[in-house]
Amino acid sequence: MPSDHRPPSTIPQRATHPLFRRLRAAWRLLSLVAALGVAAGLFFLTAGPWSSFRRRSLWLHRTGRLVLRALSVRFVVEGEPRPRTGVVASNHVSYLDIPVLAAATPQVFLAKSEVRDWPVVGWFARVAGTQFIDRKRRSDVARQNADFVHIVEHDAVLTLFLEGTSTDGTAVAPFRSSLLEPVIEHGWSVTPAAMHYTCTGGDVAQDVCWWGDMGFFEHLFRLVQVDTVTAHLRFGNPVASAEDRKALASHLHGEVSALKTCTEKTLTPAAIGA
Repeated sequence: MPSDHRPPSTIPQRATHPLFRRLRAAWRLLSLVAALGVAAGLFFLTAGPWSSFRRRSLWLHRTGRLVLRALSVRFVVEGEPRPRTGVVASNHVSYLDIPVLAAATPQVFLAKSEVRDWPVVGWFARVAGTQFIDRKRRSDVARQNADFVHIVEHDAVLTLFLEGTSTDGTAVAPFRSSLLEPVIEHGWSVTPAAMHYTCTGGDVAQDVCWWGDMGFFEHLFRLVQVDTVTAHLRFGNPVASAEDRKALASHLHGEVSALKTCTEKTLTPAAIGA
């Protein structure tokens, strides 16, 4: 009998009864609401509105783990040791990337300016110390670069999604170099990281990855109906700074793409269904 050579994430699984799927989805949503409530309380108990980036990143670390547990998302960290300070460059395929990366190691994120005003998500992003930027305004990029220095100098990890948007996860989009200006100026090294998802009872590109014009809440309801979701996060060796930001962006893109490919090659259907 010929073997099934389809990618592991697309191999069919035993169907789940629709009623059970809906009940499980409702439970996961209720668990998520409870987790966010607990996280909000922990913020005022352990961090507070005037706390440092380091303390906020530690709070987000705990919050990320609570969110993943509520959504029944498994996460596996592979590769090199997790960074404790400095800059991380990662691909971006879903809003799940935030809790997964945060659960792996405390960090501060960069987000587009619109996220600041999103219901619920916006509040959590603001109190987590997220840096908001309007990529269309060059002056905003320059202002934000100055803030990056403050974050890194206060022993926090700053994570950049250099693709500038989220994708369907099939490939790593070209990296934008503008946000690497302070890296060049201060000679910081950058740790590459690759996100990759697998699932059973759903389609990774449509039910896990969040991209294009997908609505947030509509997609979230699809996500919680998936049987199992596993996030695979792989860190690489730190990449030394360069004299040219475009060259550095290209180098980092190659490293992240290689890490993603390495993860894909090590996955098996048995590992995904475990």
